[in-house]
Amino acid sequence: MPSTLLKNFFSLSLVQVVNQLVPLLVIPVVLPVIGLESFAQVAFVQSLATVMSSLVDYGFAYSATRRVSVQRADKAQLNNIVSEVMSTKMVVFLGSVLAMAAVFFALPVQTGGIMLYLGALCWVLGNALWPHWFFLGVERMHWITIINAFSKLLFLLAVVLLLRRADQAYMLILFFGLANILAAMAAFVIMEAGWHVRPAWAGWKNVNLQLKEGWPLFVSTASTTSLVNSNVLVLGLFVQGAPLGLFGLAEKILLAVQQILSTFSQATFSALCNVAAARDGVADRLRRFIIKNYLWFYFVFLGLLMAAFFSAGWIMRLMGGQEAADGGAMLRFLLPVALLIALNIVPGQLLLAFHRDTAYRSAFLVAALANLAMNFMLAPAFGATGTALAMWATHFVLNLMLWIPAFRFVRKH
Repeated sequence: MPSTLLKNFFSLSLVQVVNQLVPLLVIPVVLPVIGLESFAQVAFVQSLATVMSSLVDYGFAYSATRRVSVQRADKAQLNNIVSEVMSTKMVVFLGSVLAMAAVFFALPVQTGGIMLYLGALCWVLGNALWPHWFFLGVERMHWITIINAFSKLLFLLAVVLLLRRADQAYMLILFFGLANILAAMAAFVIMEAGWHVRPAWAGWKNVNLQLKEGWPLFVSTASTTSLVNSNVLVLGLFVQGAPLGLFGLAEKILLAVQQILSTFSQATFSALCNVAAARDGVADRLRRFIIKNYLWFYFVFLGLLMAAFFSAGWIMRLMGGQEAADGGAMLRFLLPVALLIALNIVPGQLLLAFHRDTAYRSAFLVAALANLAMNFMLAPAFGATGTALAMWATHFVLNLMLWIPAFRFVRKH
């Protein structure tokens, strides 16, 4: 793996490890205080906030990264890109405020009170402001690794020191959102100092253009997030309390494992786009790039996944105490889903890098709709087991729908 790509991968790994590990480290401390029932509400609201964060992101994690990667040497263009992206995000964020208010009003048992709503808003705003796509595009992720770690340390200290009662469970979401907001503010300071980027309102014309141009990729990224985060939302309509909390805990561990995949995908995507943009010898360059940068990762990830699988019972007991000890079987059932997700990285990135957005979007849209349909069919009858079965089936279908067009494209070119 090239030194720059390796540095970006490990920088992204540190960011994602901190983002996922810190909230997981908090759980064994706060779960005895708030209990599985309050944790179920937190898991439900966090899933809602994550889905809304994806809507606000509007696909810029890929489209803006691609634009920044191409224009990284032109500071004026970089400033325009950042202004257009952030202006569009803020407009969509305002819509998410109303959408989440409607969900909280309609589902008071699952969502809790006003403090969880405010925490969810901070969560979404923090993710909207976080400019990771810029640093991915310029391949300088190490600049924000320390900032992110410091902000999450503040989150950890705030929760451990201030959360003392079950009715304070909202702090898990509120403080995490505030930490992301602080980290984003520091990141923009670095962007101005290093690249003279100072975002400003881009105007309604540019915002409208971004909304139109970004719609296809928005559909695919929203579908992706729906695949990952809608499971707790749908299950929460039929199962509440401790059973939902137990599934939510197992899914959080699965999501932490999936962050390894997300980190690797983000670290390699910009470099893959540069390979795809080459005029000559694209096929040979692509073949060498995949062999050199992907194969080793799959072997390492498979080893980590097997270790987590065989220690699932111990992991659940460590995270949730004796109350969560019976969740080991559920975690074992969920973990292989990560392997199916790992297998779709290569075809998904190929389709995006070569601007086959339609095939990519269609695959994730169909998979997301299938996931929702199967969840609504299986969760009422089988509870958490039904939701897990829906996840298995969905990601198997997604792999087929990504590999088939990717294979056809490779054979043709």
